[in-house]
Amino acid sequence: MPTYDLSCDACDTRFEKFRQGFLRDEDRVCPDCGGTRLSEGARNSRIDGVSIADACAMQLTDLAEWIRGLDRPEAAPLLKNLRHLIDSFVEIGLGYLSLDRPSGTLSG
Repeated sequence: MPTYDLSCDACDTRFEKFRQGFLRDEDRVCPDCGGTRLSEGARNSRIDGVSIADACAMQLTDLAEWIRGLDRPEAAPLLKNLRHLIDSFVEIGLGYLSLDRPSGTLSG
């Protein structure tokens, strides 16, 4: 089974430069991927019109609803596990979060 690199190459380089102090805070958003940290192929892939970046930007409650609406028999086991995982976060009151939220903005 083939594997794909879904990360943005420019972000990998930019992160290293930032870590070493060569980039300012205002330069942190990558001009190649717009801050999604996804490769062009990953950004252009869509399921029912929704890209990976779009799905990651959804609040978990909205993402759970969108996933429940997907009818993809070839991905049924994956979708079942994903529904369970996302629903678990919603059940404990974290439905307002999105997957693209920086961890540094979380408290606790």
